[in-house]
Amino acid sequence: MSVSTQLNTVPYTISPSAPDASGNQQPVDLKAFPTALTGIVWKGDNDAVGTVAAAADGLSAVVTRVAPGKVNVTVSAVNVKGDTLSQSDDVTFEQVVPVVNQLGLAAGTPA
Repeated sequence: MSVSTQLNTVPYTISPSAPDASGNQQPVDLKAFPTALTGIVWKGDNDAVGTVAAAADGLSAVVTRVAPGKVNVTVSAVNVKGDTLSQSDDVTFEQVVPVVNQLGLAAGTPA
């Protein structure tokens, strides 16, 4: 998945899950199991285009436009077995082209 927008912010969330006894993915409540996922880190690869600000709990982040261009957003964390999990996505902040709605005609000084 990637996001392309003319807006100024893009919110992201993670929804951790784990397989149940039948192998079906089920949501993991990190409030009930706080050690199931630790060391959650969000980062972007291009602060000149967009900055990434993570929420205090690490379960969400907001990417804020700095300039037009593309920034790759990555979130990583460590599971209870010590494995590092990582996912990333591209955000493209498009150039915002103004919609001209007036010409602003003005007469100059007669000579």
